[in-house]
Amino acid sequence: MSLRAANISLQRTAPCGLAAELGSLGPGRSLVMTHRRWPQLFGLLLCLVTIGSSVLRADRTPAEFTFFSVSSKFMLAPDEQSLLFSENGPDGVVLKAADLRTGRVVILRRLPPEGAFEHFALVPGRPQHILAAAQYGAGVNAPWFVWLLSLTGGDDHKVELGDAGTDGELAVSPSGRYFATGTDYESNSSGGIESFPKSVSVVSLSTGSVELHIPVATRTDESGGRTTSLESFAWTADRDILALTTAGADAKYFRKLSSGKWAPTKIQSPTFLRSACEKVRSPSVRLTTKSGQDLGSVVCAKLFDPRPGTITILRGMEKVVVVKRFPPKEQDSKTWTAVAYEFLAPGK
Repeated sequence: MSLRAANISLQRTAPCGLAAELGSLGPGRSLVMTHRRWPQLFGLLLCLVTIGSSVLRADRTPAEFTFFSVSSKFMLAPDEQSLLFSENGPDGVVLKAADLRTGRVVILRRLPPEGAFEHFALVPGRPQHILAAAQYGAGVNAPWFVWLLSLTGGDDHKVELGDAGTDGELAVSPSGRYFATGTDYESNSSGGIESFPKSVSVVSLSTGSVELHIPVATRTDESGGRTTSLESFAWTADRDILALTTAGADAKYFRKLSSGKWAPTKIQSPTFLRSACEKVRSPSVRLTTKSGQDLGSVVCAKLFDPRPGTITILRGMEKVVVVKRFPPKEQDSKTWTAVAYEFLAPGK
């Protein structure tokens, strides 16, 4: 079955008079609608977010596109104008881009066929590359291996992290020089609970070598099985400082010294880069960019069809995209549908 993209024309501007009226609303004030106003405001109000005295406008008509069922999570492209995702379907194992203005889907490149690519991360300062984690082997808990992939047909590089692989989680530093991932992965290919990383490693993207290896203790979980004490790892927003949190302990911070070695450090009131992709589990969602800029809240039921589906927010530096994936309406179909709304930061 071939992939068919919907060509959707997006309207990005409201009538000047209406935009001025909406922008003049102060905190706590509401817009009174009359029967004469309703035709003009219907639909637009479903996509408005009030932030103090300004209004953030989403596209009245979202981008809509289709994709094959065996596909990865979505990710904002480096230019934030399209969504990237991998797909293993009629076109083979490929990386595709769905335009946020038109819904048009194109194949960007073929992917290495050895694994199932699921996780992606942008690399600051390297817009022609993305970091990707591919899962090798059977079972939901099989290990992952990391690739630096070219978006322009250049060479790909598989990062050597040992035969055990990683947990597939990727965190790229603000400078784009390093990434962190869970390593020494203890996998259970049958899908059991004993599948976890026993360390966190920091890798140089220029050399592909591990510069910092942090062992993480195991612990006994509530069911009596072994699991990791690792809770999270993330980079601070403005510097290449890695924060690592384990169960029952304060966060530990690591930075690279002028000598070239990594060492523990102390930091007060740190701010962190927000996750680029996050699943929505509540009726409304607060929109923040990757850098932490607050855009306001939206009610998902006012954006999307009530049919079952998965809603995700994708964070960029200048926008947030709220996207919902809908399964096929026909039982034997393998073509899914996605609907995506853009919310731009004020002044963008």
